[in-house]
Amino acid sequence: MKRIGLYKLFKPITVVPKRSITSVKSVSDIQPIPDLILNYQLENRIGGYQQIGPLNSPYLSCSYYSPLSFISLFANSSISINYTFNSNFQGKEAAKVLLNYQLEKNFKLIKSKIGVYHFHLKLLPKTIDEIEEFSQNFKKIFESETKELTNLNKKQIYCKIDWSYIKRLTELASIKFPDQAKEIKETVEVFQKFDQKNIVPILKNPQNVGKYRGIPSEILQYYFQTRMKSIKYFNKSKYFKMSYFPQSHFLSTFCIGDIGITHTFDKSTILNDPKILDKSINKKFGKSMVVFDYEHYRKKASRLLKREIYKIQKFETIKKIKFGFYMFHLIKIPIDEESLIEYRNDLIEAFRITSFIDYEDIKKINFANNKVNWNQIDNILNNNGLSIPKNTAILKQMIMKKKP
Repeated sequence: MKRIGLYKLFKPITVVPKRSITSVKSVSDIQPIPDLILNYQLENRIGGYQQIGPLNSPYLSCSYYSPLSFISLFANSSISINYTFNSNFQGKEAAKVLLNYQLEKNFKLIKSKIGVYHFHLKLLPKTIDEIEEFSQNFKKIFESETKELTNLNKKQIYCKIDWSYIKRLTELASIKFPDQAKEIKETVEVFQKFDQKNIVPILKNPQNVGKYRGIPSEILQYYFQTRMKSIKYFNKSKYFKMSYFPQSHFLSTFCIGDIGITHTFDKSTILNDPKILDKSINKKFGKSMVVFDYEHYRKKASRLLKREIYKIQKFETIKKIKFGFYMFHLIKIPIDEESLIEYRNDLIEAFRITSFIDYEDIKKINFANNKVNWNQIDNILNNNGLSIPKNTAILKQMIMKKKP
């Protein structure tokens, strides 16, 4: 097999570490991306791919990663092909035989392609007509026009990668994927020698995370007393729970900026582990083992939350965090790189559920706004020397007009 330099192959459209890859002469030359790298890409939603081929195919879908994408750094052939399957997929071995047949059949079209193709198999075709449809869908994928990443997209993608974690992939590979450990190690070593500034802007801790402010504590107290419900609620994380109130909600009108954030601390988490239920541990040690009983841990958790939200808003694929008010209840603190990645992913997932407000949500907002006792709000503001915010005054006027 002829080995050619990656830089020469992709020049001048890309700047990546110089390493060797194989130009494909037959289907057997096509090598997949290491499973560990693909799993990291998918689990952490790194992005940088393009959905190609028929989007409504019942059998398969395909994501294309250009030579500039993160996982292409680990390619060992000019075109790489990986397969994943639906959790309930039946007939994986038959599917692999069918896919290999399609590769052989369409190799003249495929061999000139460059990049990583990730196929996700949904359903195994069984009849002649179904196999014919599958074959047409497969061919259309490689007939699709692919696009290169822009410099802006490239920066957004590489900024999201935890490079310290990537450096540990050699250790993980030797345990989980020993057959892939060598190639992962070689790629990481090449990348470590490469000037990362050519690809990755150094992301320092943002200095303006203080822009995320809460609302007056007196208004929050009113919220707790009236047991007002949030519009969106996220409780799937072991690190926090999140309540969201859209911009048109009564509470959000008290935000100073477009995004308001406040947080409370769980005072029952012992040794940073919510699973520990034996409260007598505190007595045995003679001092509190509750993490958030200590001010420096509370400050650390607060800074981390705001910093990660800032990074998500600036670099994540969901891009814009919905305007409104977010209330977090912090349960535990991530303590290492692995838990930090998990924490970050939970935050991304939490913000993702706020991206769409449906009719039922609008009804909840209207119900909450109409339930507000404005005389009580006026008294709270007056007694504490607070002025009514402009947006709150507008909302009050609209609601008062509707009332008989």
